[in-house]
Amino acid sequence: MSRSIVMDTFGIKETKAKNLIKRFVDDEIIKLKKRGNSSSKKSIYVYLSVLERVEILEKEKTKLEAKLETERRPSKTLENQCTKDEERPSKDQVKDQANTHSKKELIKRITKNIYTEIFDYWISKGVYKHRELTKNMENAIERTLKDYTLEQIKEAIDNYSEMYKSDYKYCSYKWTLIEFLTRTQDKTNERQLELHLKEGVSYKRYLEYKSKAKDPVEEKSKSVIIDGYEYESI
Repeated sequence: MSRSIVMDTFGIKETKAKNLIKRFVDDEIIKLKKRGNSSSKKSIYVYLSVLERVEILEKEKTKLEAKLETERRPSKTLENQCTKDEERPSKDQVKDQANTHSKKELIKRITKNIYTEIFDYWISKGVYKHRELTKNMENAIERTLKDYTLEQIKEAIDNYSEMYKSDYKYCSYKWTLIEFLTRTQDKTNERQLELHLKEGVSYKRYLEYKSKAKDPVEEKSKSVIIDGYEYESI
């Protein structure tokens, strides 16, 4: 991965691509493999493996345990003031606190990565290109994940993209990501995401329409253009 690849993939300018790469590095999704030193030799980034992410979290956990141990260790003055009934936290208690904190940080980081994954997946379809992942989008994704799995969300996005880009001209409305995830149909109160799943009403209607309609590619091949006008060939 390089800055030029990110620019081409997402259709964004160099400054935006630079900020996006920085966010990926900060979220530990990618890492710098080779730093460029000129316009002809650009920096190269690679995705972190699951093992590398686990190793990073383990190192952070060890540092956190050491920090908590230091903070919990009383000074000599305070130690002299402690009564016999007062007990210092055991190493096991400190370790448990570190584990709890580590798990919370891990969940927070995984959740953040899921937000980014869904956002990037939506952008990759090229239907409605948002400039950046906003807090409102994250909130919409979080609410949606309470009712649907990551795989279901991607399935619905795939189906909507197929319908929108289809040569059969069945769907022409451009949903934003937030609308697609949260908006409901007036009559049935079903969410758009639900309607675009494999068994969703909208997607099934599209497949039915597609099966009965004339092939637009085949129909186009039967016509000829003369002086800018299209005529059906005989």
